[in-house]
Amino acid sequence: FEENPIEAPPQLVLQQGFGSVMGYLERMFQVTKTGHVDLRDLELQDMPSDLLGVLGTGGKGDLGQRSESVKTKKSKKAPKGPAAITKLSLTGNKLEYLPAFVGELSSLRKLHMDPDLIEPPLHIRDEGIAMMQQYLRRIVTAKAQLNLDLRGMMLTQVNLHYYKLSSLTSCDLGFNSLEAVPDEVFKYTDLSWLDLRNNLLDHLPHELCALQGLRQLDARGNHIEHVPAEIFARSALLTLSLSNNNISALGGEAPALVSVRRGLAVHKGT
Repeated sequence: FEENPIEAPPQLVLQQGFGSVMGYLERMFQVTKTGHVDLRDLELQDMPSDLLGVLGTGGKGDLGQRSESVKTKKSKKAPKGPAAITKLSLTGNKLEYLPAFVGELSSLRKLHMDPDLIEPPLHIRDEGIAMMQQYLRRIVTAKAQLNLDLRGMMLTQVNLHYYKLSSLTSCDLGFNSLEAVPDEVFKYTDLSWLDLRNNLLDHLPHELCALQGLRQLDARGNHIEHVPAEIFARSALLTLSLSNNNISALGGEAPALVSVRRGLAVHKGT
């Protein structure tokens, strides 16, 4: 394997020898028969790439296709792909997050995982499988449509770097409990619309100025006391909504920007 590196089985499994490799491959093959994805005690740091093929979601080595020849007429009516998965066992690994495709396992009834995952957040995991899948489906949608909607998920922090959402054009983090703008947001350099309303923010960070294409920023209903002057110097920003905050005064440039330079609409609470 050193001269011919392969993606799956994972390197950690390959390093354990022939017996472990065969055991892993048997687990993957059994997925198509039992609906149980059993990845316990493999010390995985990421989900295996061949698992996507087993689920029929476009990965390599689709075992579901290989087993087609041995199916009976009765079994042909059984669910295929993600709909066939009823149980997912991930304990005994080094995973930090649940992959987004777990949200698409519509028949999933049992999910066993270690308690120290970072994503989804703990309060969402505590709500059970349905809430976790709702959260993860929003991630899946964001990847496809470039619009992230995590509104009203009771989030106190966001750790979305696992999901590689760098091409987002809009991001809705409104109606959560965020005390600071998540660092990941500053990496979404294609953002044109950002909704931060009804959180617990006490300021808008200077890093927002790095979002060169940002046209609309909604930060209503927070506890913001200060707005960086650089915000008002943004050439692309058209609407900055700040009503229902604790702002006593705006930067000296704000009035000129609003009335003269390009009709910037600043909504400020009194």
